[in-house]
Amino acid sequence: MLSRFFSIVALASLTSLCGPVLAQAQPNRSGTHSAALTELHFGTESGYQPYEYKNAQGKLAGLDIDIGEAICAYLKVRCKWTDMPFDQLIPAVQANKIDGALASITITNARKEQIEFSDRLYMKIPTLISAKSAKLRPTAQALKGKRVGVQAGAAHEAFALEHWKPAGVEVVSLKTQTEIYPLLVAGKLDATLTDTVESEYAFIRTKEGSEFMQANTELAMEGVLVSGAGIGMNKGNKELHQTINEAIRALKRDGTITAIIRKYVTYDIRAR
Repeated sequence: MLSRFFSIVALASLTSLCGPVLAQAQPNRSGTHSAALTELHFGTESGYQPYEYKNAQGKLAGLDIDIGEAICAYLKVRCKWTDMPFDQLIPAVQANKIDGALASITITNARKEQIEFSDRLYMKIPTLISAKSAKLRPTAQALKGKRVGVQAGAAHEAFALEHWKPAGVEVVSLKTQTEIYPLLVAGKLDATLTDTVESEYAFIRTKEGSEFMQANTELAMEGVLVSGAGIGMNKGNKELHQTINEAIRALKRDGTITAIIRKYVTYDIRAR
C-alpha cells in the first residue's frame, strides 16, 4: 500500500469560565511550570479510530488522547477533554471555549487563517474507499456521477468540494466518519475520501469492510492532502503556542510520541 511509504467568531474573555487557563504559563528548562498553569482543556471528536474513540468502558482513548495526556504530564497540569462534533472544534478554539483542538486535524493553509497550529504531531495520508468490484480511483474523472461521503469540516470535504464537485461528483457531508461506513456498505454511497490509517483500522479490517479497498496512488503522487496533523489553538494566545510546542518537541526528543504512534499504528507516520 502506497501509504506505507510516507514516514480544525467572537473571542471570549480570558477570565471567563470557559476560557483557557494557560495564558500566564511560563515553562522553565526542567519542564515544570508556574502555579498559574493548572489545566489544559482539549476538544476532540471521538469517531475517528485509532486517533480518538471511546473504548469499551466509554472513555476517550486513542493516539491523540495519549499525546494530549503526555503533554499534560510533561507540563504537570490536569488534562480536561470535551467531545464535540468535528466541525465545532475550530469555532470552539476561536471562542476560547477550549485551549486546543486535538482531533487528528490536518494542517492546511485555509485553517491557518482561522487558528494557530502547533508543530506537526504526525503525518496524514488521504485515501479513497470504495467497493473492490467498482475499482474506483481518486480522480474527478473516475468519480463523475458518483456519491462520495466526507466528514463535515474535514480537509477531505474541502478538497472534494473544490476539486471534485465542479466536475460532477456528488459530495455528501456527514457529521462523523463513522456515519459514512454503513452508508457505503448499504450502497447509498459509492465511496468515501478519508484518512488511510483511520479507514484501515475502523473499516477495512472489519468484516463489513472486507469487500472494500483503499486507493491513494493519485492523491499521494500529486502531494494532495498529504500533510501533518497538529493541535489547533487561538491565534491570540502566543504563550500557549510556545508552551505546547515546547512540550511536543521534548516528547519527540525523548521518544514518547514515537512510542504512542507505534502503540496504535503499524505505519510510519512520524513527523520529522
